[in-house]
Amino acid sequence: MKKLGLKQDKNLLSNSLFFASDDTLQKDEQGRFIWDSGDGFKLISPLAYPRKTDYVLLLGLLFISQEKGWTSRVKTTRRALLKLCGMPSNQYGYKKLGEAIDTWFDVSVNADGCWYNGTEYETFRFKLITGHNKEKKSKNLEINFNPIFIEQIKTSSYFHTIDLQAVIKLGSSFNIRLYSILAGNFYKRKKWSIGGAKLANKIPIVYTWASHLTRRVQNAIDKIKKYTGITYELEIKKKAKNEVVYTFYKLDMPKEIQPQRQLKPSVRKTFDPSAEMDTLFEIPPLQEGNFPDLQEAEAYVLERCEREKRSAQQIDWFLEKIRSGLGGTALTGGYSIDYLEALFRQTPVF
Repeated sequence: MKKLGLKQDKNLLSNSLFFASDDTLQKDEQGRFIWDSGDGFKLISPLAYPRKTDYVLLLGLLFISQEKGWTSRVKTTRRALLKLCGMPSNQYGYKKLGEAIDTWFDVSVNADGCWYNGTEYETFRFKLITGHNKEKKSKNLEINFNPIFIEQIKTSSYFHTIDLQAVIKLGSSFNIRLYSILAGNFYKRKKWSIGGAKLANKIPIVYTWASHLTRRVQNAIDKIKKYTGITYELEIKKKAKNEVVYTFYKLDMPKEIQPQRQLKPSVRKTFDPSAEMDTLFEIPPLQEGNFPDLQEAEAYVLERCEREKRSAQQIDWFLEKIRSGLGGTALTGGYSIDYLEALFRQTPVF
């Protein structure tokens, strides 16, 4: 599969555009959800807060904008955007897409004296989306990006070309944020250091023990290497109790990602009922990445069970299976559509 190159300003990679954990939610005196980097960058959302799925869909819209000559008015279909972002084109997918667009319409970014343009720091404030139109009958979608936002990315000399496919495959919010943070902080340098507490705030997440954070960082580095080809070496220095400093060394660079001019339809794997369950899923569940966490997988399952009028016993059986994972082993990467479809085919009759 070709890589989907997407130009992004490093300021929007180093700083978070979505909330990786509910534990980090804060509200200002006006009741708005807010993420504060601590050095002048603020992500502000009055009604709802953007999550990982919202972020991936935003990147999908930005990719289409760049493919169409950096247009601030993006016209596409809901199905095409969901497919581009590795999400199912069903009622669940349409619902998440609608929620994402409504969320981004209210989001703004305030960078007070911390927006780096490659030579100096400046102040930059903007909304991401200024308007949208979701046609119910035609299923067409029109998004009006803030022209200032698009122009800033287009003309930026302080940028990194990220791979949309890699973002999707990285799966978890933590992996995506570390990939973005590292991409945003390696500029004319081969190493970069940051304290554990500051890194956690940049993701942002809350952690109890530095050792737990370290394991997640190491796992994310492995995923980044697997899906992007970028290799980072990690040096860990323990300071005071439960304090740690990470130094990342960039060992090599992948070949320059070229933006894809024509999108080819992806080939879906078909379910083979004669195959063994444990061999069907040798590929990590997020290889085709649809449901990154248990909550979203359960929502899809319950909606479908209600539509198909499944019995209460079948619903309990299904939920128990997805909570424990295949063979009683919990899944840590997420839940793919193939995984869920396989379970639906195996649901016993009570």
